[in-house]
Amino acid sequence: LIRQMLNAVNPDSVLNSVLRLQRFYTRYATSDSNRIACANWIRDRLIAYGCDSVYAATFYAGYGPNVVGIEKGKLYPNPKRYCLIGGHFDDVPSSGYAPGADDNASGTTAMLEAARVMKNFNFENTIRFCGFNAEEQGLIGSDSLAAWARSQGDTIFGALCYDMIGYVTAPDSDIMRLR
Repeated sequence: LIRQMLNAVNPDSVLNSVLRLQRFYTRYATSDSNRIACANWIRDRLIAYGCDSVYAATFYAGYGPNVVGIEKGKLYPNPKRYCLIGGHFDDVPSSGYAPGADDNASGTTAMLEAARVMKNFNFENTIRFCGFNAEEQGLIGSDSLAAWARSQGDTIFGALCYDMIGYVTAPDSDIMRLR
């Protein structure tokens, strides 16, 4: 099953997602570019990738929301017991062009690509896909979601949270060949 999912990852889909996220003027958590444009784009992707429901989870006035997509489990659709796959979509600085390809278009893209690939598989338990916000201000979005889940008595029995997975350090030998 894992091999099938890995084989379904599409490099063009990954590249297009990173490039699209880079094209937002900024994804700073309090900017309209983040709160409206980027959050809506992520919502639209999760809907297109077949999530059973998608919602914006607001936490503090002025900050963009977390964007959550829910894929109900086929055997255990309990919305209070789930695995979580996430990545934060905000970046810095607050003004000026801030592509944030690695931090964190790469993590957001991994979450979105997981949603795209996993729509074609049936899972026993519910999966939540989350685009976290305001992580650059101190993990505010994920902390908010965790506190909310705890207050609701949710059981999160697994989490993959991607952050800065696109950075590659070239070995010295590769750098020497480039000169």
